Amino acid sequence: MEKREQMLNLVAEWRTSGVSRQQFCKSRGLTLGKFSYWVAQSKPKSDSGFIALQPDKPIRSECVEIHYPNGVMIKVGSRDLSVISGLIGLV
Repeated sequence: MEKREQMLNLVAEWRTSGVSRQQFCKSRGLTLGKFSYWVAQSKPKSDSGFIALQPDKPIRSECVEIHYPNGVMIKVGSRDLSVISGLIGLV
């Protein structure tokens, strides 16, 4: 059995053991740092690190436009009432 396979088997055993990493390493004669490295290596790799989320309902893109006298225009999501209130107070 190669080292990688052996360490990944130990990580799997630790995950089901119910003991802390420190206790597991002490009982197996492993260094905590090296074992933590293998725990990190055992996690599934993803391409970007992000998971695409799909909303339950379509998102409506309703916006409120605030036009200031100096010509500046700001678009704010209509649900941000506290932000809108603050922006109107700047006039």
